[in-house]
Amino acid sequence: MSSSERDVCLRLADECLHIARRTPDQVKAELLLLRAQEWTKLAHAPSDEEFEELVRSLHVGMIVTAVRRQPVVR
Repeated sequence: MSSSERDVCLRLADECLHIARRTPDQVKAELLLLRAQEWTKLAHAPSDEEFEELVRSLHVGMIVTAVRRQPVVR
């Protein structure tokens, strides 16, 4: 990962933290804090292979989160 890509990941983590501190919604704040941690992990991935693995696991996690948050229609 290039230093500019690492900087982008860290900037996005900071943005998530900034928004999380200002939202009154606790659930949204927790989700933003989780995303900040994920961006930070990406920024500090020691290799391109680990970066790719983290991205794959994040995609799966986001899909599971989105499915869980869908309202149940009866």
